[in-house]
Amino acid sequence: MSRLFIRGATLLDPLRALGQADIRIAEGRIVEVGPRLTPDGEEEIDGREHIAMPGLINAHTHSGQSLDRGTSLNLPLDLWMVWSIYGGVAQSPEDAYTTAASGALEMLRSGCTSVLDQVYIPAEDFAAHASAVMAAYEDLGIRAAVAPMVQDRDFLESLHLQEASSGEALVQITPNYEPKLLIECLRGFLDAWQSKSETLLPMLGPTAPQRCSDEFLVLVADLARERQVRVHTHLLETKTQRLVGGRRYGRSLVDHIEALGYLTSRTSFAHGVWLTPQEYRKVAASGATIVHNPVSNMRCGSGVMPLQYLLREQVPVALGSDGAASNDTQNMLEVLKAASLLHTLYGDFRDWPQPEDLWRACLLGGAAALGEPLGRIAVGSAADIVLLRSERFALSSRPHLVAALVNSEHGESVDTVVVGGRVVVRDAVSTRVDERALTADAHGFMERSAAAFDSRRATYSRYEGQIARSIDEADIDAFEPVRWWRP
Repeated sequence: MSRLFIRGATLLDPLRALGQADIRIAEGRIVEVGPRLTPDGEEEIDGREHIAMPGLINAHTHSGQSLDRGTSLNLPLDLWMVWSIYGGVAQSPEDAYTTAASGALEMLRSGCTSVLDQVYIPAEDFAAHASAVMAAYEDLGIRAAVAPMVQDRDFLESLHLQEASSGEALVQITPNYEPKLLIECLRGFLDAWQSKSETLLPMLGPTAPQRCSDEFLVLVADLARERQVRVHTHLLETKTQRLVGGRRYGRSLVDHIEALGYLTSRTSFAHGVWLTPQEYRKVAASGATIVHNPVSNMRCGSGVMPLQYLLREQVPVALGSDGAASNDTQNMLEVLKAASLLHTLYGDFRDWPQPEDLWRACLLGGAAALGEPLGRIAVGSAADIVLLRSERFALSSRPHLVAALVNSEHGESVDTVVVGGRVVVRDAVSTRVDERALTADAHGFMERSAAAFDSRRATYSRYEGQIARSIDEADIDAFEPVRWWRP
């Protein structure tokens, strides 16, 4: 593994004062930070005209959607899923590689060095799809926690649906897999990848509790304990999910998954919009992390997670882009800005989160979600570092540097990206792949996806009426969840 020496960069770290220092890297970790260090035969990078910050962490996305951007209507989540996911084009392992690699390149070039990817992998060709995704991340050089997204219930079973007015039942939209078959797939995935790479971390990713049987959820929890791996799943993204959970289980969904063994420090939950104060406190006590996805929550009208309350109650919070089909980019700088602005729309202005709060959540909360020593430029931390050209930032206004980064940067200043001690982007270009060839493959996939538009629209039309009625019953009010916690 390469040894690096970064000279004289302005260090922007969430837990230390801004200042100029050298950084020594060996064996993928930061081994020394301080002024006027002496190089010792390492590859040297001149950081004197740069800001060095920890790589951003995207704690929730779906790589299979990376090229499905600008194609989705503005729809509530349940309808959006039919349009964007179940009406989309089927992917081969080669497509899985292309979508994962394309998303990874976009993230790296906008300053993100780590991703938690809850990627859909079909049971019919599980090993090949999983290997393609892992190969993409290895080739690009990004740090990736990959949680195969699996479920054993049909999507329609997760909704509160009445019979259609015609009396005709809706056709099943997703396969019902045997739980033991899925566990065999997941066990094989762990066998293939656990402890095999410094930058690839296999996880378990049951898609959401309401789309999985209790039998399957218990088997996943057992496997996670057996193999000491982390679990990532969706939780109460919409008001309809809270309605269905209460009716199905006779108790809240949070209480139900707690009984199944999911409130642990090894679990992270995407979204977490529709919890009660008591449920948020349960999550905090367990050490689990909630991953805030502000852009997709707005895109699908899912609601507003009460971030001020979570920060005040010290609930661990990370940030995610979610998939590009519900965000339209994989740029974590845009997520930071959206989160910074969204939460000024309610509550006492004295409690509004500041850009620094979101930046720390992205770095330190993201590190908690992945369970890795990330998000710092400090001795012992993983050497995941982004060098920004400093000409766009007034370093004399040092107290406002994070705010300037969150509010005005989109990735234009990213110059060099180091992941695990390896330079994976230099002069804003990948050092690992042929970007033109990857772009050509991406365009080919997008053309096939566009050609399937009529099929997507037909699938959506078949289910639109019933699902719309179930959403009406839930009486969604996007800003209702924040009322209870106001001081």
